[in-house]
Amino acid sequence: LLLQIGIYQLGIWSMVTAVASSAGIAQLGLGGSVVKFVSRYLAHSDSASAIRVIQTAAISTAVLLFVGGLLLYPVLHWIVGKVVDSESVKIAHEILLLSLTVVWINTVAGVFQSGLDGAQRIDLRGYAVMSGSLIYLLCVYILVPIYGLTGLLYSQIVQACFLLVAGLVMLGYIFRKSTLLPGCWEKSVFRDMLGYGVPFQIISLAQIYTDPITKVLLGYFGGLSAVGYYEMANRIVMQLRTLFVAANQVLIPVVSTINEKPGSGLVRLYQKSFRVTFFIAVPFFALVVSLSPLISELWIGSYEQVFVFSVCLLAISRCINTLSAPSYFSYLGTGSLRPVVTGHVYITFLNVLLGVIGGMTVPGIGVVLGWSLALSVGTMYVVVTFHKEHEITLKQ
Repeated sequence: LLLQIGIYQLGIWSMVTAVASSAGIAQLGLGGSVVKFVSRYLAHSDSASAIRVIQTAAISTAVLLFVGGLLLYPVLHWIVGKVVDSESVKIAHEILLLSLTVVWINTVAGVFQSGLDGAQRIDLRGYAVMSGSLIYLLCVYILVPIYGLTGLLYSQIVQACFLLVAGLVMLGYIFRKSTLLPGCWEKSVFRDMLGYGVPFQIISLAQIYTDPITKVLLGYFGGLSAVGYYEMANRIVMQLRTLFVAANQVLIPVVSTINEKPGSGLVRLYQKSFRVTFFIAVPFFALVVSLSPLISELWIGSYEQVFVFSVCLLAISRCINTLSAPSYFSYLGTGSLRPVVTGHVYITFLNVLLGVIGGMTVPGIGVVLGWSLALSVGTMYVVVTFHKEHEITLKQ
């Protein structure tokens, strides 16, 4: 992408996709409810109810997000015009609709992937995601040289469609059905999921708007090239962090299942998970920090200060964030979402406050520093709260 479209257009793509992702507000957190309810029904060997949950969530998400996207499009169109330079507005507006299409397909596909998580078949989800990534990479090599920045969005659409179909096929295999295409919508199921999904929606809102807020502030104080370098730094840290998050995500259906039974041993499960996560994550992210100048030389072709500083700050904050994964997913599994919601509210509020202060103090990198501090504080709140509730000492 650096060779074909350059860092400036990469910054435009990053900004527009961040703005488009805010349309995810319309899905009301239903995707996150699927893991909880599917695992609950399967714990009682009720496959029929689990299938109804997936179908109801898929239909509701598709309709709500489609309508929401149509209603939000004029607003997002206006926002893009304000956060992108005047000479780049035309191409930014051209890719906005494609970006919204990617969000819509990916969100619906996410419902089926959550169904795989709820069925404790994260291995199948992993195969789908890895295959989708390879398909995406291949499409980028083929389409970007032909269509430029638009080809990048075409590649994302192909990847999203693959994940959608793969999720459907794999769930059909698990539940021994020839097809799991959404054909059943139940009001009672939707109401139950919505009850769980409201606090989850607050979490989703905080997650959705974090990236746009950070990039808008970074673009304002540092320019679109800084956004491009931040996107590269964030990608490498987040992709590596995914290794740990994916491993801990299996806690949601496991905790949800054992929570249905007396004497679940939740604390023992949490301690084992935290112990392994800590042992691997701390030296791993330390290695990323130490290699950041070399990564810059290999990836960009020179030492780029904004990129290196961003990698270091993001690696440290994401290390702290990764250590919260066992407590975070344990809360999602039990359905006790208040501490998670509070933590995300802290992160969002501090991201705006510290981002503005940091951007005014040190243009560009100050915004990244503000975001890193906000993430670390909100993350530690979740860990400390979990430890207090379950009387786990720091020594343990």
